[in-house]
Amino acid sequence: DAFIVKYATAVGQVELPMHRDGALLTVNIALNSFEEYVGGGTWVESSGRSVRAALGSVICHPSSVRHAGAPISDGTRYILVAFCISDLDVEHSRRFLGDGVALAKAGRVADARTCFQRSVAEDPSNQAAHYNLGNAQRAGGAFGKAAQSYKDALALDTPGPSMFADAYHGLAATQLAAGDAAASLATARLAMSLDEGLPTQQRSPAPRIAAGQATEALGDSDGAILLFDQALEMSRDSPSRADAHQARGRTLMGLGRLQESLEALDASLLAAPDTAQVHADRGVCLFEMERGKECLEAFDRSLRLQQDPEVAANAEQAAQYFGSK
Repeated sequence: DAFIVKYATAVGQVELPMHRDGALLTVNIALNSFEEYVGGGTWVESSGRSVRAALGSVICHPSSVRHAGAPISDGTRYILVAFCISDLDVEHSRRFLGDGVALAKAGRVADARTCFQRSVAEDPSNQAAHYNLGNAQRAGGAFGKAAQSYKDALALDTPGPSMFADAYHGLAATQLAAGDAAASLATARLAMSLDEGLPTQQRSPAPRIAAGQATEALGDSDGAILLFDQALEMSRDSPSRADAHQARGRTLMGLGRLQESLEALDASLLAAPDTAQVHADRGVCLFEMERGKECLEAFDRSLRLQQDPEVAANAEQAAQYFGSK
């Protein structure tokens, strides 16, 4: 399997988060010269540094090695990524993990959860499998099991600063969903303290987003907005920016700052256009602003992306309200 990856500051895709690949061997081939971009390279967790390849040069490593695409700060970088996969030597844990991720993206959460469970059973040391299992369990409302899965993932971190901040974010979000905002904030703050020990290019905005959400739940909306702003300052990839903008928009809505809220939600959709919950949040904001046509369109867009009984009820209520005016 092979494909071309483009990193470009002009479009906001400048890095790739820490991960393992689901193959035996990963090959990166540089397709343009250092003169065309600043930064970049393959960040290898075990070495603590980025490896940069000149035009036509190759970086090759076991797919099981945790690595990331180091951020560029200017220009455009192209690489050809290829994976060596052997039917004679199948790594079942990572194969189940890959299938689970694909199923989760397709909305088949129960099937994804089964794949992640099988991945963990095949290889209990597969950190990403524990993390993704936690995500699937949290989506299904099994908060106790999700919290344990995130803790299992974090227990597999190497000594020193954690390189898996998203698991802290997941644990904090689970604690918040279970009604324990204080524990959620404590978890997020721990992740932030560990994060400070990482190189700047590897710090994650996820703990700041989690801390902001917990801070808002504890009644400090202004403090939450400051944390979301911090997350936005360090967010280079679209998913993180989308999450931070959405969280900021929801907090601003709670403060009655509707125009600012709408702008934040629009910024979230600019980064991730097909996020159903953001369209639903936008519908609520537009309802409060008495902008009926746009409100109904936002709810409709959300429901076309994902059916949700609460969003459907809000859409029906809005239709009745604006229809009576």
